Amino acid sequence: MSYKKSSALAIILIIILILTNSIFVFAQPSDLEGHWAKDVMKKWGDYGVVKGTDGLFNPNSNITRAEFVTMVSRVLMHIKKSAKGFDDVAGGMWYTDDILKAVEAGFIQGDGKGSFKPLSNITRQEAAVVLYNAFDMEPGNVFLLNSYKDYTEVANWAVIAVAALAEKGYMTGKPGNFLAPTDYITRAETVKLIDNIAGSLKFKAGIYTGDTSGSIVVNAPGVTLKDMNIKGNLYVAHGVGEGNLTLDNVKIEGRTIVRGGGYNSIIIKNSSLSGTLVVLKKDGKVTIVLVGNSSVDDVELKGSAKLSEENLTGYGYGYVEVIPLNADAEIEIEGDIEELIIDAPNVSINVTEGTVGKLTVAPTAANTEMKIAKGAVVKDLTIEAKTEIKGTGTIEKAVVKADDVKIEQKPKETIIDLDKKAEIAGQTVIGDGKAVTDTKPPTPRPDRDRDEDPDATLTSVVLKVGETDKTAQRIDGTHFSIDLSGGGEIESIKIEPAGATLKVKSVVFEDGTEIMVNKSFDKEISVKDLLAYGKQNSEDFDMDYKYKAMLEVMTDGKDSVSVALMNTIFGNSVNVNAEISRSGYSTSHAVLLIILGD
Repeated sequence: MSYKKSSALAIILIIILILTNSIFVFAQPSDLEGHWAKDVMKKWGDYGVVKGTDGLFNPNSNITRAEFVTMVSRVLMHIKKSAKGFDDVAGGMWYTDDILKAVEAGFIQGDGKGSFKPLSNITRQEAAVVLYNAFDMEPGNVFLLNSYKDYTEVANWAVIAVAALAEKGYMTGKPGNFLAPTDYITRAETVKLIDNIAGSLKFKAGIYTGDTSGSIVVNAPGVTLKDMNIKGNLYVAHGVGEGNLTLDNVKIEGRTIVRGGGYNSIIIKNSSLSGTLVVLKKDGKVTIVLVGNSSVDDVELKGSAKLSEENLTGYGYGYVEVIPLNADAEIEIEGDIEELIIDAPNVSINVTEGTVGKLTVAPTAANTEMKIAKGAVVKDLTIEAKTEIKGTGTIEKAVVKADDVKIEQKPKETIIDLDKKAEIAGQTVIGDGKAVTDTKPPTPRPDRDRDEDPDATLTSVVLKVGETDKTAQRIDGTHFSIDLSGGGEIESIKIEPAGATLKVKSVVFEDGTEIMVNKSFDKEISVKDLLAYGKQNSEDFDMDYKYKAMLEVMTDGKDSVSVALMNTIFGNSVNVNAEISRSGYSTSHAVLLIILGD
């Protein structure tokens, strides 16, 4: 054998040995033999998520924060990295990229002091919060935690996440009925947690069939799921990028979370989504296309998106709510929708074709811009915030309940609330609460009679946060906004003018959940009194049981409530809807938007 041939053969043998050894390192680690998590670790090892070291996996060893985040990142295949990291995460480390990707994806935040502590072990409750955020879970029933002997050890910032994982059965207790929230989590427990949540992973392009009782994560472009019933959730992960995913004859009972995909990329063909379809892509627009006999009951658009249809014979889109997390979201409608509600400010809506049965611009959706193109139809339009509508499409009925509304085209029927000012088809109109049809041009309302009472107007809202008074910014005549994302303890709320009474009608969570309150306050409202009232009357509130449990957490004998806890419970923002009354004045409406986080 020549030297060149023997050298080539040696290189081939070395490559084979390396490849074989790399598979062997995970597939047959000596410390997995007989271990309770052997099968699940092999499963996720084959996916490339779990990797051993020196022929060992160390399943019973605690896992560090860096290792935990890296493992989650391998499941979801995050692409973009944050430009801002942590003081203790140096560049070039094996975990640096995954931590920066996790920051960009929004599921880790560090300790609030600029540190992440990557080499420290992660606790069970810390792991729960990371997974809760990474997989976009819904709040759990916090009452379930009361069944554990150590439920009081769960930190306030982790209560909702731990409850969510416990309620779904993802995280189970330890012997003796202990939750052990502050215990460190092992490598084997981590893999089992991920398996419970994610179910299975589709990480290569191709066609996949077969029913599953769990969930599915798709983290690569070019995947087709065909002839499949999914009992759990479907996660369209970051790794799909700008690529495509096709659902062909698929039924999904759980939620469908879309964080990846691009233009004309999520194709739903002859399929039904019983759970909520949530579009959460942070950058760029995702297009959802319904084809054939397809239906989606509920849609939450938390990022820019296009809803389209092609040769649709099925039910199509049911209820669609626009609640984007990123500023200046753009929504395009190219199909029929039963009901569409815009529930966040600064949203751009373009209805290019199709029919929207009912469209509502909520009080929280100031500065909405809408275009209704020729041929498109909006049957029933209600506007409760500053809005501008352009285009030549048809509006059959418009109800205007706010000032600063401008509609370029003339609706077939228009109703403007008393004394609300709007511009309809180029003409300024002051509403009288009566319907005006397009056969009778609207005319300006004469000056109000002198014996009518003026509106009771809220002039300022001041929140006492610690030792500092923070004044809400007045957006328009009825809307106020205050940014408390910097944290602190809220002690009281003070309104002006003097002599006015504020009746809190309802409180609206970031996710749209509304709790009816109907309680009047005057002078300065102490948070202690407000929470005490809430706790005392919680049974009368129209709220889900889990929110009553959250109220219990907030009213734990405190004179104030932290912004951090409010952020955990309400989300990144909360809206307070109120009525203002004053002797000699007519009652008016006010909305206070409190920003609790980024």
